This record gives sequence, C-alpha cells and structure tokens, in this order.
Amino acid sequence: MIRRMLKYLMKHGILIAIVPMRQWDAHMVDLFAKQLYDVQAFKFPDLPSSEEAAFSLYTQAVILGKKRAAPIKTPDELLLTQLKGWRYRTKGLKAGEIPWVQGYPLPELPVLPWPDAERYRVPALKTEPKVTVFHASDAEIHEALEVQGIHKTETWKRAVTYHDQRRAFLPSVMPLVGKVHLAALILGTGLLDCRILTGPDGAEYMFSSFITTRWQEVDVDEDEEARHVVEKKQLQDLPILGVLNLSTGETNHYYGAEAYEYLDPWYPILAKIILQEYQPIYDLQPDDWMIRVALSTAMDKTLPGGEPGLAIAQMHRVFAHWYATYLSGKVAFQGERGVGKTRVLIVLMALYKEPKWSMTWRPMGSQNSMRLGV
Repeated sequence: MIRRMLKYLMKHGILIAIVPMRQWDAHMVDLFAKQLYDVQAFKFPDLPSSEEAAFSLYTQAVILGKKRAAPIKTPDELLLTQLKGWRYRTKGLKAGEIPWVQGYPLPELPVLPWPDAERYRVPALKTEPKVTVFHASDAEIHEALEVQGIHKTETWKRAVTYHDQRRAFLPSVMPLVGKVHLAALILGTGLLDCRILTGPDGAEYMFSSFITTRWQEVDVDEDEEARHVVEKKQLQDLPILGVLNLSTGETNHYYGAEAYEYLDPWYPILAKIILQEYQPIYDLQPDDWMIRVALSTAMDKTLPGGEPGLAIAQMHRVFAHWYATYLSGKVAFQGERGVGKTRVLIVLMALYKEPKWSMTWRPMGSQNSMRLGV
C-alpha cells in the first residue's frame, strides 16, 4: 500500500504513515531508505490498554519522511542500521530483554501544540493535483453528483425529461360518449396512457395504447374471380391495448377486437373522465330560439314512425354544427345516403339567418317546397 502511495507523492513531499512496529521488517526498511530522506519515527504513548491510542494495543508508530527526487539504489549503511533498530519484537524475547532491536524505545509522539519553531510549514502547490477515485462510496458519488456530471448538461436534461406525448386536443363538437368515439380516442391517441385509472372492479390499472397495421384477408368478389384473382388482402389498422394491473402486477395485451371487448365495461368510467377534461362545444342544451327554428324548418318530410321535420338526433347535430361554425367558421359532416344531410344543412343555414330572412326552397327533383327561416 505504501509503495503504491509513493507513486502519487510529489518530489520532496511528506509521507506520514502509521505502521505497527512489530511488522517493521527488512522490506519496510529497504523501501523507506531508498525512497525517503529525513525519516523520523514516533511511537504511540504508553497508556493503559483500555485507551485506544495505547502503544501496547497495536505497537504502532508514526513514520515521517520526505520523498527523494529519485530513489537510490544503495542506501547508506548507517541509515539502514538506524531503521532496522526501530523494529519491536514480540516473540523470542528472554526475561528482562528489551523488545526494541536498537535497545531503547522510539520517542513518543510530541504533545500538541508544538512550538512555532518546530512546526512544518506546508509550501503552496505549484500545480493543482488531479484526483481520480476508483472505488467511490455511495456518499462520495452522491456528493459529486450534486455539483458535476453529464446530468447537469442541457443535452442530458432534454434526453431524460419526460414529455407528455398526448396532443393538445381541441374540444369535440358534441360529447364523446359513444363507444366508437371513446374507443377511437383512447386507442388512437394515447389520451389515457400512463394514468392510474380505477376500473369497474375497483382495482387500479394503467393503460398503454398503440395502433399498427396488418394485412387482413378479404373475400374475392365475382369480378375479381373473372380476372383470376385468387387471394386478396387489405391493410387494416390494428389497435393494441396494454393493461397493467397495479394491484397484482399482471400485464395483458389485447389486439384488435379484443381491445374493444375489454374496454366495454370501462366506457361509463372513461366517458366521465373525457367529459371532465374535454368539454364539448355543444352540451346538448340548445337555446330556445334554436329549437323554434329547427321545429319550423324542413317540415316536408317525415321519418318512419316520427313527426314531420328533423328527428331529435338530427336536431342535436344541427345545433352542434351551429356552435362549431360560430366559433371556428367551418364544420364538416358526413353520412350515408338518406340520413338527412341536406335538411341538416338547410336548418343550419336557417339558424344563421334567423330572424333576418325567409324564403321558399324546392329541393332538386322534388315537387314540394319548404320554408327556410321563420
């Protein structure tokens, strides 16, 4: 250990070592004589063995010396003899024989404080030493990490800082309470990923969602068979839902239809969360004047089993579109043929013009006219 330490001690630097003098052998003598000069030794004081610093406990002494500019090959014989005399023998002693090889004990450590004239003045360093710790303790590591390290750089902070990937969603036009809408929102956007959710069974869960694609076989129609098509595949979206049960630690993954089936008992819970965080533009509570316009427009057609004019679901769609266009200036809607898209658009126009105009409009191909406005 001392030999390794000497490698890092600067020239003429002071070495202070505590050495058990019963282990002071020829190797120690040779090392100190070749590597150091002005070598001195002071033994621990003779105290009762109950005292920690008692010499009798460990036969220790403090050895001091200055490092030579370069090790010498052949030390002076007088120095070797002096250093060999410091050995403290514990075995093979005759009755009354002094254990110190030199015949007398080493001087004891001086009592502090020392006189100023005898104190060693440590010279200022010409170069700042560099310390490399190879086996740092946990405390040393934590202390160092408080002031330095790659984790203090902006690049590191950006790399390890979590950024919520959920989009800043604009409010929906109508409340998202339908199963299809909720499933698309949850599986397609990751809106509820990494949240702690209380499930229908009262346990806590965490979701992770992802959508990939896969090739799905579809039926070959007659025209394709005539063209000798024997197989047809279509690239379809494949939602994947990961579910972690925080109570048991169990993880399951659901693919495609399995994901929708698993979410089925969750929809009332998820709908409540969505409505709390994403307030729709239209809350199914239209103003009275809007109802008056809707009830007095597009009265030329009656749905099977209903009253003349728009059905209640169609009215809500009109009202939602009116709020959306009022706020953003644009809206889009789609539907199958015969669901009333044209009449929904007509009532939407009437809502914008009420009560400033009224006119008669005849749909293309119809013999009946209808009144727009009030």
